[in-house]
Amino acid sequence: MVADTNNNGLRVPFGLKQRRLYRPQDTDRGLACECACPGCGSALVANQGDFKRPYFSHYQSGECTGGYESAVHLMAKQVIEDFKYIMVPEYRRILQRTLPTGDVLSEEIVIPGEKLVFVDVYVEQTLDGLRPDVVGVTDDGTRVLIEVYVTHAVTNDKRERFAGKNLIELDLSLLSQDMVANELLFAEEVLSGADREWISCQLYRDQIKAARQALRESVKRFITEYRARVEQAKIERQAEAERLILERQQCRLAEQAAEKKKIEIADRKSQLREQYSYYLEQLQSQTFDEESHDQGLEIGAKQAIAQRLGCVGLPAELTYAQKEDWIFKTHRTVWQTFIYERFIQGQPRNILRANDIKRAVVREFGVLDWINELINLKYQHKVQGRSRGQWYGTKGVWFFSDNENRMIPSPYLLVLNYLKILANNEGLLALEHPDRDSFEVRFDSFAALESHKVELARKKRLAKLERQQAAFEHEKTAHECRQKCAEDNEKRIAFLIAMVDSQYVKKGVRDVRRCSHCSHFQEPSDGDSCIECHHSKLSEVTLSTSYLQTLPHRLQCLRLFPPTPIGGQVY
Repeated sequence: MVADTNNNGLRVPFGLKQRRLYRPQDTDRGLACECACPGCGSALVANQGDFKRPYFSHYQSGECTGGYESAVHLMAKQVIEDFKYIMVPEYRRILQRTLPTGDVLSEEIVIPGEKLVFVDVYVEQTLDGLRPDVVGVTDDGTRVLIEVYVTHAVTNDKRERFAGKNLIELDLSLLSQDMVANELLFAEEVLSGADREWISCQLYRDQIKAARQALRESVKRFITEYRARVEQAKIERQAEAERLILERQQCRLAEQAAEKKKIEIADRKSQLREQYSYYLEQLQSQTFDEESHDQGLEIGAKQAIAQRLGCVGLPAELTYAQKEDWIFKTHRTVWQTFIYERFIQGQPRNILRANDIKRAVVREFGVLDWINELINLKYQHKVQGRSRGQWYGTKGVWFFSDNENRMIPSPYLLVLNYLKILANNEGLLALEHPDRDSFEVRFDSFAALESHKVELARKKRLAKLERQQAAFEHEKTAHECRQKCAEDNEKRIAFLIAMVDSQYVKKGVRDVRRCSHCSHFQEPSDGDSCIECHHSKLSEVTLSTSYLQTLPHRLQCLRLFPPTPIGGQVY
């Protein structure tokens, strides 16, 4: 049996028997199926193997070109005829009317797809000189024409002839062979799943008529409203002119009122600021002359703290100076020691929150009275500004300048920065998250921290010694390798010179070939590849007197052996 390659590899999926189509698995095996090809009418053989999907093949003839299309086409009509219903597609139409104003009014008709049940189904029945694939008749006598598209869409002739009827195109062109072979999937695609469209539709005449009437009513309303708008626009233009005149007058009055208000605010700001001028001058003096106010901690107090902590001297972690840390009523070392003893010492894995620690420090030592008043004033105005939605909700006191608000120190930021120093510089703490103010105690004593630092230093020294030893061993190996390569190179050169002299010069051979890879010499009759390393790149050489005299130097300049890799480097 010779296969015809014009069928694009599509086998006949259904066989025709007694005017009905059957799948190969639904018939008897082989010629006993008694089926014919829907395309060419030839006898079919039902192949029902154990490993391949059942299929039909032509008996004693090549596979025809139209068998697949005809079979799918007929089976689709048979499915509709058997089930007597089909899902029709959504119907969508837009009615438009262009008005003298250039506006376009439209009315859209959208009817969802629905299930049409037929009382009668006719296949290939002639109608107005043409034969649609299927004609379905509903219980009210409406005829619905169905064209099945497998490889050929509805022709323009049918579109024109059936323009006044209900014609649907059912698109099965994209169905795979697997879907066609599956009885349930194929029936589902034919009845509801596959793409389908209205070519012409008279099924919804009442809805179209209602839409046209609605469009006419819309046109009437538009014209009436347009005339009213023209008249209203005239009235509005007159009112707009009067409004502009009034608006200009109001703008002048508003500008005058704003200027007056601005002067009043400036006066009020000056009066309020005057109440705190002494504090502001003192704050500015303290800010620009912080060093003169730092009296330091008495030696006795330092020794007492060191003795209490069991340290020889005062740890550096308790002497961090910060800008504005003068606001507390005690020396920085005292409140830093308080934080260490209360929240860190002997409390491993303890979680510290900057705001909680700030409250404890303020309760323990307090803040200078006059600076505390400024801090409270700034906080109150922030709360007030946020509640009113005003700009100073993020800055502070509205009658202070931005610079003056920035100069007012924050006990919270002082404590937070100190905790960050202990986390970043010393490693005593660990910051839980970059955007948060919580910390975890890593080392609960200075002794533990110092032991950790000593251990890190020891590991660094050991790692450095190991790197130095490895570098020395590597250099030693490289030197030995280079020395051996030089000795091997000299032996190789001596061997090649002796070979050329004994095998070619003494025998009078003039023309030879040299391997570009290993510099071995051989005669042209020895082949096109090196007989020693089998490399294929050979160069022609003439053994002249001058060439032989310079041969030792030439070989010294050539790479006689492949490079030897040592530790990732080539020597």
